[in-house]
Amino acid sequence: MPDWLQHNLPEGWSDQHLIVAGIILTVATAVLSLIAVAIVVVRIPSNCFVGDQPPRVSANSHPFIRWPAVILKNLLGVSLVALGALMSLPGVPGQGFSRY
Repeated sequence: MPDWLQHNLPEGWSDQHLIVAGIILTVATAVLSLIAVAIVVVRIPSNCFVGDQPPRVSANSHPFIRWPAVILKNLLGVSLVALGALMSLPGVPGQGFSRY
């Protein structure tokens, strides 16, 4: 186990404690994710996917409000995709822990 991790663990924790805590955390987040997805799926209206056109959420908004919101939404999506592509390159710090 790295020294930086050993220094940040509670007193008396060993490798086995860390593994058990990781397993518990993994199972707990998986169960919470399944519960959240179930709640969202149950709340979807029964006619959500019926029809040729998707319902427009902001159809009643004024164009001066709707168009900047659409542009900002699309810019946010493009920036998230670009950042994801950038973090997938080798040598670029992205997800995960650092050694130091």
